[in-house]
Amino acid sequence: MSAAEPPTALERRSAALATWSTARLLRSWPREPLWQRRIAELLLFARAEELDAAAWRRLQGLMASGRIDEHVVFFVRCRGAVWQRDLPTLLELFPAGCEYPDWIRAAGDLALANAHVLERWEALLRGRHYASLSASRREVVLSLGKLGAVVGPYAAELCAKYYVGDAADEALRAWTIARCTTPATGWVACGACRHGVVVEHRRGWWRAARDFTVCAICGGRPWLPRGVRA
Repeated sequence: MSAAEPPTALERRSAALATWSTARLLRSWPREPLWQRRIAELLLFARAEELDAAAWRRLQGLMASGRIDEHVVFFVRCRGAVWQRDLPTLLELFPAGCEYPDWIRAAGDLALANAHVLERWEALLRGRHYASLSASRREVVLSLGKLGAVVGPYAAELCAKYYVGDAADEALRAWTIARCTTPATGWVACGACRHGVVVEHRRGWWRAARDFTVCAICGGRPWLPRGVRA
């Protein structure tokens, strides 16, 4: 949307949800999967640090209620596993959900260097599986970059050979190749974000908003060469 174009109804509603309090987001779940997903993203990317044990129980109860779209439930389980450092929950979703971008990103955030997972990711990069969609392939490259030297030069070779073309993110590709072919000691975690995402505070004339966006320092690639300051 250009500066001259007014926001659409969808954009206005999306922006309005970011002005809601965390408590209101937890208790207000519309029927439409689009808005359920938006609320879940706001809670788990922009508000997760505010979720105490009672809030997590409420969220888990909602996910088990049958009222929430199954894809939103899947997203919440993946991101909840990341926040709670809960590898068993993430592994429960393998292999049925492991080709979906939400699962791939969560596995990278938890540094899940599992041989069976890596085999699936190789198949995705090579295009040997029906789910070889561009979003999934991009998340595989990002997750391999998060793992870095743990997966080594072979992962770099796969990215160099198969993550190419119009849909490829060249900056991400170069970052992952560098991460996989250099020692882990040459990299430091970005201190400005959590897993490549930052909370975005916006002030309006009537109400402040808390949303989330990609980190401007690392560009969503949350390991920086040592010596680069966040």
